Amino acid sequence: MQRIISVVQQEACRKIIHSLIVFVPFIAGYSYQLAYFLLSAGIVIYSWSEFQRLTGHYVPVFSEIKAKAFRSQDMIHFAKAPVTLALGAMGALALYPMPAAAIAIYALAFGDTAACLVGKSFGRTQIPCTGKTWAGSAACFATVFMLAFHATGCSITKTAAVAFAATLTELLPIKDYDNLLIPLVTGLMLL
Repeated sequence: MQRIISVVQQEACRKIIHSLIVFVPFIAGYSYQLAYFLLSAGIVIYSWSEFQRLTGHYVPVFSEIKAKAFRSQDMIHFAKAPVTLALGAMGALALYPMPAAAIAIYALAFGDTAACLVGKSFGRTQIPCTGKTWAGSAACFATVFMLAFHATGCSITKTAAVAFAATLTELLPIKDYDNLLIPLVTGLMLL
């Protein structure tokens, strides 16, 4: 039980950071150039901090955050999740008009987060070949459905198709690359 609590706490820390991507549509509403600049700068600064970590150098703030948020497999190689997260948001902004781009980014911020936290906390039955749980997938679907329905006013059928596509993408056993694909697939479904 203590191991499960520890894993959920670590994932909660990761997903709080992950959810900060929710600010991107607001920034893009002010200036797309500023949003791209901040995401690009984030990729560069994060990548630099990762190379510092991998060569044994301490980087204030980043080192503490990584110690709390990194999974054990992230400690031995370049942890690419923040980079794919930023690239997914950039792709949504580049490919889709608002509000589709915003909903695609919110699906990444909240749908993926709900899937992880609910799956780790309450998921008992795994979906074969995915390593994911039914509870986590249901949370992803419900979250994206509510976001898309509220933000677009689309039909229930279209909104369900968007949520289903986001959930299927989150289910793929592609590790951190779901951060890239969730917003791209979600945005495409909203066109």
